[in-house]
Amino acid sequence: LSVSTRFDGKIVPAYIYLDGKRVGEAPFFKSGLKPGSYRLMVRRAGFKSTFKTVILAPGKKLTTVIDLKK
Repeated sequence: LSVSTRFDGKIVPAYIYLDGKRVGEAPFFKSGLKPGSYRLMVRRAGFKSTFKTVILAPGKKLTTVIDLKK
């Protein structure tokens, strides 16, 4: 799973949570996750939290870009 966050077209850091647990900071990359559905949350001070359900298929890579909103 790869997650990038941006605002106004520029890459910005943000905290990444999977199923409610903080797992790192964007830009984020995590291999070895089990296939299935995950609840992705992105947080950064001064911006609205963003939520998205991501589904990891067996043997596939998933890249997502989150556009942060104030």
